[in-house]
Amino acid sequence: MSSRPEGAPMPTSTGPMQVDLATWRRLVERDLRGRDFESVLVRRDVDGLETQPLYTEDDVAGLAPAGLPGHAPWTRGRRPRGRWRIVQQVLEPELAAARDQVRDELEHGADGVLLSLDIAGRGYAGVRTPLAASLRQLLGGVERRGALLAFDAGAHFLSLAGAIAATGVAAGCTVHLGADPVGVLAATGWLPGGSRAMGWLGDVAVWCHDRLPGGRAVAVDTSPYHLAGASDTDDLAIALATGVTCLRALTDAGLSIDESLDQIVFRVPVDPMMLGGIARIRALRLCWGRIAAASGARPSSGGAWVHAVPARRVLTAVDPWGNLLRGTAMCFAGACGGADAVTVAPFDGARGLSSDAGRRLARNTQLVLAWESHLDRTLDPAGGSAFIEARTDQLCRRAWDRFQQIEAAGGIIPALESGRVQDWIDQAAAERARRVATRRWPITGVSEFPNLDEPRLEERAAPPPPPAPQAPELGLPTLPDPGAGVLTTAIANRLADPGAPVPLATFTELAELPAAAVSAEALEQRPLARGFEELRARSDALLALTGARPSAWLAAIGPLADFQARATFATHLLAAGGVASRVGRGGEDPAAIAEEWREHGAAALVVLCGSDAGYRERGAEVVAALRRAGAGCIWLAGRADPPGAPPHTLPADLVDGQIHQGCDVLEALHRAWSVLADGGR
Repeated sequence: MSSRPEGAPMPTSTGPMQVDLATWRRLVERDLRGRDFESVLVRRDVDGLETQPLYTEDDVAGLAPAGLPGHAPWTRGRRPRGRWRIVQQVLEPELAAARDQVRDELEHGADGVLLSLDIAGRGYAGVRTPLAASLRQLLGGVERRGALLAFDAGAHFLSLAGAIAATGVAAGCTVHLGADPVGVLAATGWLPGGSRAMGWLGDVAVWCHDRLPGGRAVAVDTSPYHLAGASDTDDLAIALATGVTCLRALTDAGLSIDESLDQIVFRVPVDPMMLGGIARIRALRLCWGRIAAASGARPSSGGAWVHAVPARRVLTAVDPWGNLLRGTAMCFAGACGGADAVTVAPFDGARGLSSDAGRRLARNTQLVLAWESHLDRTLDPAGGSAFIEARTDQLCRRAWDRFQQIEAAGGIIPALESGRVQDWIDQAAAERARRVATRRWPITGVSEFPNLDEPRLEERAAPPPPPAPQAPELGLPTLPDPGAGVLTTAIANRLADPGAPVPLATFTELAELPAAAVSAEALEQRPLARGFEELRARSDALLALTGARPSAWLAAIGPLADFQARATFATHLLAAGGVASRVGRGGEDPAAIAEEWREHGAAALVVLCGSDAGYRERGAEVVAALRRAGAGCIWLAGRADPPGAPPHTLPADLVDGQIHQGCDVLEALHRAWSVLADGGR
């Protein structure tokens, strides 16, 4: 009971605690009881960036001032006031359904839409449209003046520009064409139009500057690199190098440096690592502002226009409900990082086409954070955080060094052609995959806390693409095979004179245009959960075919208090790969444990679960009894004693495998599937 009289105020400190960093460090090391401070409390990212457990003003001493929001050096954002734009992605392939989605998003709170286009109808994710009349059908009647129409046109930016010019559907809206030839090279391995592509990019940017007030032609989208496994440092450096390559193309086409800067949008994939995402957006603006200043731009032109998009590598098809939390964290990072626009992915998008509920929840995530959590009322809420400021500086320095390496190689296109960028990404991806496989980086609902009985969501697969149209629509033809390019005389005429008629055109002249081929090794898509989800899909297929999943038997040694912790650990580990578990009753008698295994189906894989003392005292006898009963493969939940080591649990040579904290879970799951497939032999 407290001796404080009822109603009396709580006692307060007479002043701040005077504990210096050295004293704090000594106290922490005392509590670690011999464990190493660096290995326990300092986290290192795949690119070597360190995260300390505590940051103070000493960590940011000497850093340049971050300035104010809306002013150079742009660290704290482009906007001196107001909130970010809520932009939701439309991927529905069918034209009528896509049109309904566009209207639904704009009528229920979104400020714009991000339209991914499958112009050739080849089954890529996006709206299938050969443009022109289809674009009019898709966007006709969109009366939300000031809405942002952002396109993910990739290689097809010239065709898109021609269709917009032909239809006039973007009147009153802000248009981002999303021209991204370098991103297409990275993702597919070929650059449409070869050596002429960057010249066409400059031509479209000039047209966009002249004909689309407030529009932006170029998207520097690092999503393909991020999905392939790029580290934060490499992702930022690639964005800077790609931006500089685009700047050169735009100024070569006749735009001034300030006009060129106004034509570029950075699409930055943001993942649930909120603090890192905030720092990466801030670092991008700071570095881009430095590039703009070095290029002779006006101080007011240096702010990068940032569109935070979802990081697809972290989204999961298994337990998709967890994507709601991931999407919330991504939106929070984008908003607090000062992004000019944010897109949140539907939680069920990784399973196929998203549902109405998935799209509504994605949009409402932004609305709630803006209007109920009031993130729209504070500019740069992370400003002043010692960690955020220190990490921003770290990223800037590391990324700037990497950016200079890319420039020394001739720029981003030669660096991709040579494979240098791919090598960097492969190294980071390999380390990240190791951490995911060992669950050092757990994926909730997939590698940790999986639920084999989770309710299945209805999956909507995209319908097969229709046959390519034989005749061009309004003179804007379908795309030829990769490598032939996308520029036609008809589109060139339309861009030059929007009032001119659009003649029917073929690709005859285009095919004869000389252009040096540009190719590179395509980046591999590497979703973090892929290894686990492939095993879960295999298990689901077996369940649908036979009515049962593969199953292991957990031989419980001792009373419940002895085996429950390791039985739970083993159950979750095996379930991450779609393997079910049955747990024994527990007991002291090795013969009874073996008999229980045999009575319950004699599973091909047996996992011993008990305490260290139980393993020492009767583990060998349990293994022998199970062997006599016919058990072919026996694993230990815990660490077995290596040869020659003092007895602690069970000698390693008595069992066929072991699973424990920090083991390679994916490798263990593949071994489990092999054992279950061949009956334990």
